[in-house]
Amino acid sequence: MIKKLLLSILIVTLLFLSYLGSSKHKPMKFTASIRINQPLAKTVALWKDKNNYKHWQDGFISKELLSGNDGEVGAISLIKLDFNKDIMELTETIQLTNLPHEHKVLIEHKHMHNTMHSKFTAIDENTTLWTAEIDYFQVNFWPAKVMMHLFPNMFKKQGQKWSDQFKDFAEQQ
Repeated sequence: MIKKLLLSILIVTLLFLSYLGSSKHKPMKFTASIRINQPLAKTVALWKDKNNYKHWQDGFISKELLSGNDGEVGAISLIKLDFNKDIMELTETIQLTNLPHEHKVLIEHKHMHNTMHSKFTAIDENTTLWTAEIDYFQVNFWPAKVMMHLFPNMFKKQGQKWSDQFKDFAEQQ
């Protein structure tokens, strides 16, 4: 009797996970923001310098310009991250740039696509607010879909973690 019950629970769970994985992805949007004790110009200069990424983006390996002019709308770059000993390759396309106030990129991976719209606001002459609006609008990998449904905070925590790490780095400069 207990074996049948456990088997039934396992089957229902697998069917549910299969449904989540094959269902149409609902976009997941969230915002990460942080106050940084640095002036706007310095904050943005530190943020956009790819030589600094290793200090606040876990697993950052490299960023290579593939086409266009670096930092301009339409520029496409290849970003490599060490993701648990696997190399993750992301393509980043600049969709909007109006620095020092805002910068929006499209990030594409074989399993998911998202946009990140960074906004920088001077709170006062020595404090900057960085707000990152992140929108996962396409997910092609069923385990990622399942994780988004069951553990959406996992994605939000990663976005906030990088914001917190950037704050720590920037305030030491």
